[in-house]
Amino acid sequence: MSEAKKPNNAPLFIGLGAIVAIALAVVLAQRLMAPDRSQAASAPVAAKPAPNGPALVTDAERAAYIQSHVRVEPLLVDPDTQIGPEGTTVTIAGLLKVHGTVKNGGDKAIDKLILILNPVGSDGAVVGSYREDVSLNRRLGPNEERAFEFRIPDKKEFSGEYQHRVE
Repeated sequence: MSEAKKPNNAPLFIGLGAIVAIALAVVLAQRLMAPDRSQAASAPVAAKPAPNGPALVTDAERAAYIQSHVRVEPLLVDPDTQIGPEGTTVTIAGLLKVHGTVKNGGDKAIDKLILILNPVGSDGAVVGSYREDVSLNRRLGPNEERAFEFRIPDKKEFSGEYQHRVE
């Protein structure tokens, strides 16, 4: 009488174990990296001390500080250009270059300064609205300034005038 050979299930169990371990690692990583949702969204969050000045705590404090201490000077909106095949400067049709310097004239560091730019038509109506992080996703320290540049589409309605604010 011959004995029936039992199948070797070890590779199957090792594979399943590896899949379970990977799934647990992914879930654990997501939990560790997820923001803490235990605080109420409207409650002020205690700020960590900034390395180059104290941080702001509430949205109202931030807005007041920006209004009092942050300036964009100069703010220029010009036709966008590039160097052409013969080495001359050529205008790029359909694009405007927005450039300038954001300045923090206060005594606190501030993150993520968003410039809202609204080009205006000849009738005074806003013909577009564009948002750009002019702090370039980096903290702007007290009395620090930073140059920025970005592009927006050129609209035929644009009169050359614009409104802007920083948030």
